[in-house]
Amino acid sequence: PAPLAPGARVALVAPAGPLRGEGDLERAVANARGFGWEPTVGAHALARRAYFAGDDASRLADLDAALADPRVDAIWCLRGGYGAMRLLPAIDWAALARRPRALIGYSDVTALHAAAAARVPGLVTYHGPTARAALTPFSRDSLARAVAHA
Repeated sequence: PAPLAPGARVALVAPAGPLRGEGDLERAVANARGFGWEPTVGAHALARRAYFAGDDASRLADLDAALADPRVDAIWCLRGGYGAMRLLPAIDWAALARRPRALIGYSDVTALHAAAAARVPGLVTYHGPTARAALTPFSRDSLARAVAHA
């Protein structure tokens, strides 16, 4: 995907585990803005169902909406946890192939990275901090070097 420049639109979605609350979401938005990006928050970002960030349909809807939106330049997962693998068969991989974009996250998001590699040959994804993380100077710099600099 293209490097993320200031003003890039970054979708914040929760395809796996739930956030702890508004504070996690506020930190994620601040993290994206700290890179100069314009965050767009998935409609179900604060949903919770057992140990998932909402039911499978809601988590898939947010991810697919980000993939289908031509204005979204990257998808930064809010957290890992468990549940992303449950979405794999239904994800709109064709939308990602039509318009490759950065996919960022780790932990359970690794399932998305592996599936994207299998379904969109040549796509580079980023095993990096989740959007809700308290970024250290090292992790912030490393992420910027990976996704913002060509």
